[in-house]
Parts: sequence; C-alpha cells; structure tokens
Amino acid sequence: MKQLRFLIATLLVVSVFSVSNFNHDLICRRVQTVDFQNQTEALSYIPATSLISAPAILEEPVVVAINVDSEYRLDDVDALIRMLTGNPNVAVAGIYGVDPGILAMHITSNVAHGNLRGMEVEAVEDGILLNGVYVSVEKDPILITDVLGESQGRLVDAIVDFNLGTTYDTNTSLIRTFQDMGGSVIVQPNRTLRTEDNAQLPAFAPGLTSEEDNLSNLTRIPSEIVGIYYAIKTMLESDLAVTSLARVRMISPGGSNQIDLALSRDLGPTVERMFGSNIAQNATMDHVVGAAENGGDHVLMTFEVDGGVTVDDINRAFLVASQSEELGGVLSYADRSDIIASGQFIDIDSGRRFTGPAFVFDSRDTKVANGVVTISGWISDYSVAKAIVNKLISVGQNMTEDERTVLDGTGIRITLPTIPALMREGAKEQCVTEPIRIALNGGGGRIGTAMAVSMIGDPNFNPICFSAVRNVEELVSLLRQDTARGHIYADIQAIRRDGKQYVSINGKEILCIGRSVLSELPWDELGIDVAVDATGAFKVREGKKGLSGHLEAGAQHVGLTVPPSKDPSIPQLVPGVNHGILLDPNVAQDIISFASCTTNNLSTALEVVKRLLAEYGIDVPKAIVVETIHALTKDQLALDGQKTLPVADLADGDPLAKAERGAASSANIISTSTGAGNAAPIVLGWPKEIFIASASRVGNIDGSVTAFEVILPEDCPFTTDDLRAAFQEAADTYMEGIIYFNDSETPLNSRAILMRDHTSTVESSQVEVRGNVISVKTWYDNEWGYTQQVMRGIVMLRLVQENPGITEDELLEMSNRLAVQP
Repeated sequence: MKQLRFLIATLLVVSVFSVSNFNHDLICRRVQTVDFQNQTEALSYIPATSLISAPAILEEPVVVAINVDSEYRLDDVDALIRMLTGNPNVAVAGIYGVDPGILAMHITSNVAHGNLRGMEVEAVEDGILLNGVYVSVEKDPILITDVLGESQGRLVDAIVDFNLGTTYDTNTSLIRTFQDMGGSVIVQPNRTLRTEDNAQLPAFAPGLTSEEDNLSNLTRIPSEIVGIYYAIKTMLESDLAVTSLARVRMISPGGSNQIDLALSRDLGPTVERMFGSNIAQNATMDHVVGAAENGGDHVLMTFEVDGGVTVDDINRAFLVASQSEELGGVLSYADRSDIIASGQFIDIDSGRRFTGPAFVFDSRDTKVANGVVTISGWISDYSVAKAIVNKLISVGQNMTEDERTVLDGTGIRITLPTIPALMREGAKEQCVTEPIRIALNGGGGRIGTAMAVSMIGDPNFNPICFSAVRNVEELVSLLRQDTARGHIYADIQAIRRDGKQYVSINGKEILCIGRSVLSELPWDELGIDVAVDATGAFKVREGKKGLSGHLEAGAQHVGLTVPPSKDPSIPQLVPGVNHGILLDPNVAQDIISFASCTTNNLSTALEVVKRLLAEYGIDVPKAIVVETIHALTKDQLALDGQKTLPVADLADGDPLAKAERGAASSANIISTSTGAGNAAPIVLGWPKEIFIASASRVGNIDGSVTAFEVILPEDCPFTTDDLRAAFQEAADTYMEGIIYFNDSETPLNSRAILMRDHTSTVESSQVEVRGNVISVKTWYDNEWGYTQQVMRGIVMLRLVQENPGITEDELLEMSNRLAVQP
C-alpha cells in the first residue's frame, strides 16, 4: 500500500511541480536585479532583494527519504527542510515517522527557529505542500519497502535518519540491502552524543575524520561536538601555546523559566579521544538548559596558555582560521558590530554568515587573565543541517550514472522537484506616481524597524532619514537580525562619512540622526513629504509633546503609529474601514493617526460583520465583547517593578491605571486594558457604549489574537456558513491584503502568524453563530501586520492628492501595494 502511495505521490509531484515552476518564474520576474556594489544614495527607493537559493552543483538532484520516528527531533528536521529550500541539488521523496499535520505546524511555527516568511506550508492527505511541492509524509517509521521497489529497484539515493538514540545493527536488511544497491544512510545521533553506541560510524565534517568501517555508505553526522572540535582545533593549531583545556560549558535553549544543570557524560571522553588526554584530562564539561525558547547554543571554553597571549592574539587566530581554505565556511568570525544573541540563529539567512558554520566565534567575549583564556561562540541546528546537505551533495557527486535513482527494476528514472526558493522581500506594486519621501522618527523601535524592512522593494516609498537613532551599527544589527521577525535577506551596512552616519539597504543610503526637538529636525531641507512618528512619545497636536513640531520642521504630513491621547483634532484612520475620511474636506489630514494594532485587527474583522448585519437590516448590535490576548510590548517590565508615575507628573487620570504592567512580563498572564475599546467605535461608527473591551498580556514577544462576540437583540438571521462565506468574500475582494481567511486544515498560532502582511487573519474553525451570539477569533502580527496598514494609509493619502474625484472603493483597490501574499 505504501508502495502505491509512493507512486501516486510521484505523479502528483510532477504535476504540481509544473504549476509551481510557472508561479515561481513569475515571482522571479518581479524581483529587481541589483548590483549592490554600484548603487549610490541617488536611488529613489530601496531595491527588492532576490530569492534565497543555492547554486546548482549536480545535473540531477539527489533523492532523499527522511526518517524522524520521534517528535523530539522535529527541530532538526525543520532546520534541514529550511536548508533544502531553494537548493536544486536535493529532492525529498518522503518523510517518515511523523504526522503530516504536526510536521506542517512545526515548520510553520517552529519555536526554536521562528516563523519562516516566504514559505507556504500546508498539510494535505498523506503529505505536506512546501511552496506548492508535494512531499509524502508517513506516520510510521521508514521500512525497507519505502526505499526499495517491488523488483528491488532503489527508490531513493539516500536516507537521513533522525531517530532518537538509534544504533544501527550492521546486519539489518535495510542497511545491507539498501547499501548493496548503492544507497547511502546518514545518521544524526541525538544531542547526548552516544559515541559508544555509534563508534562504528564514520563522522562526516570538513577536517573531522575517523577510520572507515566496512559500511562505507553509512555516515554519522555529529551535532554540537563538531563546533567544539573546530574551536579547540583553531586554538591548538595557532601560535597561542595552549597547554590544556580546562572547561567547556554549553547553554542550550529550550528550557522553561528555570535553569537546569546537566553534566555531559559524553563530551569529555569525546574530546579526549579527538585531541588526547593531555589536553582535556582535567577539563570539566557542563551542559546547561536555559530559560530561552529559541536560537542557537552558546559555548564558553576555558584554556590555559603560556604567558604573553593577548585578546587580540586570540581574536586574530580565529579571524585567520575563518578565512582559511580549510575552515572558511565552517568557522565564522563575529566582530563587535555583530551583536550576537541566541535569537539571531532562528532563521536560515541571518546575515548569511551565521547559520551554516559549525562554530561562530564571538570576538566580543574573548578574555585573558594570567595565562587563562576564555572564548565564546555559537552553535545552531543549521550547522548540522548544512553538514547533512553537504554530505548529500557528496553522495550525488560520487554516484555513477548506473547508480542513479530508479523507479523499479526496469531502470526507469524519476525526477522529483526540489523545494522552491523563498522570497524574503519581494517587489511591491507601484501605486503612486512618485515615491513618497519619508522621514521616520523612531527608526530603531519596533514599528520603525518593521517599516524600514517593509520598504525594501517598495517603489511607493523613498526613505530619506531615520531619526532618534542612537547608533547606526546597532540599527544595522536590529534590521538584519530580529528575534520576532527572523532575519532579513538584504545587504544592510553601516556607513560613516563626513561626520554623518547612514544605513545602506541594498545600496540605498538613508541618513540617520539622533534624537532632537521635533521643530528642529531637517525636514524642510530634506524635502520630506510624510514624517512618520513611531516613537510613541508624541500623541497630541500641540504643546511640549506636540506632533505639530514635525510640520514646523517642514514635513507636509505627519503619520502617527499610536492612537492620539485624548486629542479629537487628530483623526484615526484604519484602511478598509473608515478610509473615506481622507475624502472628507472637513477632516484634518496634516496629522493622521493609524490607531493601534488591535484596533486595526478588530475593526477590519468587525467591518465584515457590520456589512453582513446591514444586509439583514441590523444597524447596531446590542453589545460587543472584546478580549485581545496580546504579546508583550516594550512598555512592560522584564522583572517586577514600579510602572506608575508620581501623581504630580499626571495631568489627570488614575496613577494606578496600568500598574499591573509592572509584573514580570515573560512570567505572568497580565489582565489589563486595551485602547481598541475606545478607538474601534470611532472608526466603525458604532456607539462606544456597546463595547466591552479588555486585554490579557502574555509572554510571547509578538503575535496576538482577538476574540470578540457580537450579541444581537434577537437570534442571528444568518448562519455560521453565511458568516464564513462573508469573510472569504471580503478576503478575495474589498479587503484583499487586509483580511486573510484561513480555511486550511493546518490551524494557526501566534508563531505561525508572524510576518503575515494581513492585519486580520480569521480562523474558519473559530467563526461561529449560536442563537443571538456571533463569535469570531482573528489573529494578527501586532508589529508587522499593523505596519502594513500604516504604509497603506500613507499610500492612500498620496493617492487622494494625485487622483481628484477618487472614490472610496477605488482608493481601497488602488492602495493594495503588496505583490506577494502569504
């Protein structure tokens, strides 16, 4: 039966691949080719980045089957799949030992590696779709019939086995028969490195060799030990006169809110076996599981050396090794401008330097005292994944034509598709005649950096200046490597020239200045069209904290990324709901607030309900009860502390109004308030009195969900299916790019929603009508999804100026600038 499913899957793959290739080529043509070396500050907007892809080394891809057989190994499988994305040298025939739905969910919202923007993952019957390519997925572990055909034809070239703690018996029929036909088996042992069990397996990694046994096609891919090996090797082969290794300490993510200590029983003997007992005989080996949820492992090593060694000597040795022919690409050097934290290893393209190497040396942490040296570095799941990919390519290079994969004993070859490349930041639609000249006050904040990244490839925006930037090198690090958003595949550099600092993004240079009085900012000199204030510090029109300072400085318009503070002179705009106010001459448009993230999420979904109710003659419901379960924000405290202001500093109001946000943000559920209960009635045109709104803050760093109930005076006149159809229609028509209706069998969570362009992603399974109650749950990336609404609102403002007589519907349709939807 499995054999039949494999054949069916093969045919399905070929048909899906033809469609996938067509769409993939279309996307490729949308991407602007950029010569980063020859671009200057004269660029009007930030060019789009390219696809993430690997070079083609093999004429035909190696076909691999992946055996999981343990959900504890899904992080390793996820890292491998991400490494295979856009790699034309390896095709995946099947994945075994895991449920398709669990695997799809894990790839979509991986805790260790973060959300993977640009990857479409969907569970289907007996498999998953990865960017449109079907991969067979079996719940049962791999069997001999999965890799051998009925007439003993070999169906795959290699098996990658992640089975937890597996020790292969060299006489098993699977290994022996598969190998006799030229197949290769790659084993990645569990993280405790059971070297005694796997001693017969040759280890594969550049510079790391062991004696071959009688199973030449059976290879062990070590995990963390490889990175530690390279660090020790670099120290020993330098001129640093190392006398002994005193300590190795590794901190791994994945713990709860506590620190666990565990003595690594295998690490010490392994190091002794590699380098000799004279180097490691007195070394202590500790493995700490820390209260971090994602990223790489941090390693600290202590050596004793002869006197006279300096920090510069140590750093120079690792820099030279990272640039050498032997270790270049497997050992990477992070200088002081690379502000390293574990979260910088959650995605496959973190600066393109830190995911593949087996060891990332952190030069910031080198210390020397009295002949004792400590060095630190990082190891991630991607180093193992890259080693596996390299081994698979090696298998393909050593395979003869007669050993190529066959479908059956007749020698008929099959060609499976590889997983298409990711699009990180694709070209956006051009909506306006000329790019809008943008100044971004608060460019280093959460919304500020999201806006900067979102402007990549967007011809509607010409970013001129980022203000309130403390240090351009730090800004570069924030843009490249964000724990919530993942990493941005773009050429981002810091430039200091003529006493000024700039950030260069794909060759587009943007001036960066520090904090200043608003009215003294150089907006007139720079010809700024719209000054976006993303600091959160200015919420009123006039006064000491007045946004009118931007206008006095020369900006034509001001956009505010928070709700105004009790200032009715600043209108609140939510595209898709009340964008008609831009056509009203009685509404001031010099300063516009784009409300809050929750208001955008809630009111866009409620707008669909409102329109459907209106079709049945219901103008105003009896009540609307709202709760947002919201990720933490920067105004919360890491540990318990005071969150209130002295009464003398408050013009009015309750000084204890938000005191609950002084509780430790990552360790508590905090019941608090939300401004959406005040703003949503304004943008929807419903009475404030019918809204009851609250919020619960939880400890995830991004990604939120709003649950609301609309209570009617009488039973609802339409059904659940009617409401779901209304959301689907809205997503396909007037709310395209704003609302996404998720009717997939793969449900979402707060991680899966990260980097979604839509401000409202409604779950089909969470839409329900019961009696007189309408219940809806809608997801949102409270940073990225909201940012897209801000940028759409700015485009709308320009479209109104350029197109006299434009209608509300035309304004909404023309402002949909996003060319690549999730």
